[in-house]
Amino acid sequence: MLPPKKVALPLTPQELRPDLAKLFPFAPKDGDDFRDHVEKLRKYYAFVRLPNDYIKAKMLLPKDPEKVVTQKVYKFPIESTEELTEFIAEIESRYRYPVPLPSKYSELNPTDKPELPHDHTQISVNLTIPITTPKRLVETARLLRRYYFFKKIPDSWIDIPETITNEHDKVDQLPKSVEALRDYMEMKKIEETDIFPVTSYEKLPRAMEILGQHFSLTSLPTYLNKLQDLPQPEWNLFSST
Repeated sequence: MLPPKKVALPLTPQELRPDLAKLFPFAPKDGDDFRDHVEKLRKYYAFVRLPNDYIKAKMLLPKDPEKVVTQKVYKFPIESTEELTEFIAEIESRYRYPVPLPSKYSELNPTDKPELPHDHTQISVNLTIPITTPKRLVETARLLRRYYFFKKIPDSWIDIPETITNEHDKVDQLPKSVEALRDYMEMKKIEETDIFPVTSYEKLPRAMEILGQHFSLTSLPTYLNKLQDLPQPEWNLFSST
């Protein structure tokens, strides 16, 4: 006896069984949470790909802490590790947030990673010190973030000559992901990390200006370009006669 054939997954979550409809759309907390929701659907429905309407996109963490929506009222910057843990648990289902958090939120370590030692000989990663180029600075920061928490690499590790021109100061290759680009911007103290990926035509000129200052490129890469097609004009340029 074969089990009954499953019906196709509806295109919108509102058409699901009542017990499942209340679970969607959802913002995945992590990979396990995503798989758990998918398995709940697979019990009753057949599908290959989860429609976009089932996934709720998280908002970017506001630059101003006073604009964050939380049930508890927090005093910023947060100075208690216990309170920071509570804050992270409350916002992680609603917001996408950078690590480390902006200084206006907290200077504390919200991760399980140890603090980066000031003495580079005390770390467990092979590095070339001093760091002498902007490209090496970005690569070093990206590597260290896998193992340590830090706001910035100690100045004593860095010795980039001031004679490097703006052209040579550019990184040879644009980072291949939004996260890697944001890491670079943090190292260069460019605060507008939330401009990428670009979703608004109004922000496009500034985005190209930032990229043009540090990289050699002529167009916006696909993974940074989330612009929608412009609507068709409602007027006719030429007369029909």
